[in-house]
Amino acid sequence: MEYLEQNESYILPNGIVVHVIHDDWASCPMEDQGVPVYAYDEPRLSRSVYGGKPSDTVLDIFAEYIYRTGDDELSVELTKRYFGVFYPELAEYANLLRLGHWQGYSQGDWLRYAYISEYDESSDFSLYLQGDISLVRIDLPNGDNDYIGGIYGRFGRVTGGDIGLDISGARIADRTVVYS
Repeated sequence: MEYLEQNESYILPNGIVVHVIHDDWASCPMEDQGVPVYAYDEPRLSRSVYGGKPSDTVLDIFAEYIYRTGDDELSVELTKRYFGVFYPELAEYANLLRLGHWQGYSQGDWLRYAYISEYDESSDFSLYLQGDISLVRIDLPNGDNDYIGGIYGRFGRVTGGDIGLDISGARIADRTVVYS
């Protein structure tokens, strides 16, 4: 087996049972790393936790330019010029301004956002917004169990490398019986 699906239980040849569910407790990967995010366009922006006034200075200026121009790329360029002229000490920070676009699984799920980072954070952020984060409970034959959370994978899929187990011989567990 190449990967394990969310909302399924699997049994491995060595008797280990693996349960894969949605990780409801997963936090935003950008927030965990202190990356400021600002959502500036989506169908239901008023419900977005990222749609309010940005607390970051660069994103706040970007938000003002988006409001005035309505043009993503022009607003990024104007923001970088603004900091280059008026706040040269923040110009290098402003050069880390990036744009992202998330498209969900249904037509009404999309979001345009800006963030400040030297790395492309959009992949994990997209998986977070789509809810493609899994929590795995591993039941060992001796009765012990282990939990691994925050596993990011398209459609919530989990690979053997994610949990440190060989899942090549895994099969769906129709019924799990534990004898004591």
